[in-house]
Amino acid sequence: MKLALLWILLLLTPGIDFLIVFKNSLENKLNGIITGLGITFGIIFYEIIIVTFISIIPKNILFILSFIGGIYLIYLAIKNLKSKQQKIDTNIKKSGFIEGFLTNILNPKVSILLYSFLSISNNIIQDSIIIAITTFLGWSFVAIISFYINKHFNSFLKYTHYIVSIVLFILGIWMLYDSIKILL
Repeated sequence: MKLALLWILLLLTPGIDFLIVFKNSLENKLNGIITGLGITFGIIFYEIIIVTFISIIPKNILFILSFIGGIYLIYLAIKNLKSKQQKIDTNIKKSGFIEGFLTNILNPKVSILLYSFLSISNNIIQDSIIIAITTFLGWSFVAIISFYINKHFNSFLKYTHYIVSIVLFILGIWMLYDSIKILL
């Protein structure tokens, strides 16, 4: 129970995943939930790697993941600005899942956080399942709340695309900077 509560609190702190779920759920809560599912599968991806190879990740791999992750966040920022307030198409659910998944697996900080949680675990499999379930439930909650906030404050969406794009761009630059620091 303590692990689940701590993980939920970490999830709800503003960060890359929070921004992606928030952005994708403004127009369609299902897309936000599917984005959360993609993030959850990114978590499961790292959990499998950590459980299977519970050793330190080489510096080169962290650099590559961080660098690609930074470029991906900048791409998301630009894509978000270009697609502002367009109609929802049939591929939005698929793209939300992929966006959530890629955002998580291209962020090496997720692996470090999971490693720190799971390395002190008494039951690594059980705790991995708890983390995956609380991740999905937490992001589903954020998606539903974001959708209803926007529904009741229609003008909110007009500005959130700009704000989210700027923050994603800044986080992308920051990840690129962090990736260079890994090599030094």
